[in-house]
Amino acid sequence: MPSSSLRNDSRLGLPFQTAKNALDIAKKVDAKNKDLKNIEDLLLPSFLDGKRQLTDTFLGLVKNQELDGLGRIEEAVWRKAFYEPYTLGKQFLQKAGKLETHSGILKAHLYSGVAFYSQLLELVIASSHHQTGDLKSLKDTGRKEGPSEDSEDSHADTIHRIHLYLGDIYRYLYGLGVLSAHSLAIDHYLEALETIPENGLPHNQLAALFSEENNGLTTIYHYMACMSSKTKFEGGEKNLAAKAEEVAATKFQANLQDSQLERLLIGFSLVSSTFMGIKTNQDISQLCQFTLKDLHEILKAPKQMDQERDERTDLSPEILIQMAAMCCFVLHKNSTKKKDFDSQLALAFCLAYLSELLDGILREISDIMPEIPTEIPKPVPAKTKSRRRRQRRLSLKREESSGSEVESELESESSESDSSSDFELEESDSESESKNIILKEYQKKPTSSQNSELEFCSTIIFDVFLSTSVGTNS
Repeated sequence: MPSSSLRNDSRLGLPFQTAKNALDIAKKVDAKNKDLKNIEDLLLPSFLDGKRQLTDTFLGLVKNQELDGLGRIEEAVWRKAFYEPYTLGKQFLQKAGKLETHSGILKAHLYSGVAFYSQLLELVIASSHHQTGDLKSLKDTGRKEGPSEDSEDSHADTIHRIHLYLGDIYRYLYGLGVLSAHSLAIDHYLEALETIPENGLPHNQLAALFSEENNGLTTIYHYMACMSSKTKFEGGEKNLAAKAEEVAATKFQANLQDSQLERLLIGFSLVSSTFMGIKTNQDISQLCQFTLKDLHEILKAPKQMDQERDERTDLSPEILIQMAAMCCFVLHKNSTKKKDFDSQLALAFCLAYLSELLDGILREISDIMPEIPTEIPKPVPAKTKSRRRRQRRLSLKREESSGSEVESELESESSESDSSSDFELEESDSESESKNIILKEYQKKPTSSQNSELEFCSTIIFDVFLSTSVGTNS
């Protein structure tokens, strides 16, 4: 049924009638999917008409702001109109040898999904703005303890799922060679996380996009985040076990190559996976020692920088943050377990890593902080105008008075004022010289150091140090 006829129906009978129509059309589309014999069938008018009818019916229901109870229809639209034809087309591509023409047909099918879900996202956001007033209120509705019947099909849930669908479609396009789709898929998965952070499914999908990054550490980080979410994805633990097994298979090769960074990333991934309950057949105590040793040596060694990008090529801040988050996941996982050797070992390993990380941060700060001068040169006091005036006054007094008492009194007064003036001058000049030395030392630092990842922290500390030193002198 076209969407224009849906808008003419009465509001009272629309939900049931539209739901029935949508499910009937979904059954017809499913029958057409089973008749697909090759990838060219995705261009058949019968298949395209059925897909268009199903999507138009669903859009009509959303335009009438009937979101309650749409979960079943929404799932049918995703599976019958887009996901199942894609999986069939992918199988056809493998048989046909991935010809460019055949690949273009499958890409066109996926791009139609991008157009549909982008339109759907605009409709749902517009509807949510009308009801909640702003997007922040919408996202707050998604920050719940868990799914409930009342909130299952809320605007936040719908937007969350649409971002997941778009992320999946762009991920499929990336698998077909559309390189620009990689960042778009990440953006939509992150939007899904921002809408409902408690749902672990976006982390599971992100893990698939980073399968080759950082020797598998980033993938394992996302699988651990998925397992640690309040709303867990059932396949997250199984996927983590499979990835840990794959990483363990590369451990021997990394040892042969004697790459310290690779050993660290692989070792940390295996240790973290083991502490999350995954069996890796590793000597965990020995692996912990070797991993911490590699971490200590890498953090203490001079940084390896990419001069063109001004970025670290060894341990980037992103990797260190992911490792710290993995330690938090391990601590959370073992906090509910019985206190045994493994849980105590997990606690010791995580604290050792955080200690090494803090020590490395302090070294970074000390490298970019200005050196405090040990000795401040004392300026030679100079004659000032006030001192010359006092001397002239004293000479005039001596001429007018012949009494020794007056002369001694004036000399005593002059001596006291001179010493006080000299002290003030010395203190003022010393304070000014100290500030100038500190500022010059700070300005001598190279630009690359000031633009490091700890620039914000070091600048604040320097300002506090400068104000404290000046306040002490004054």
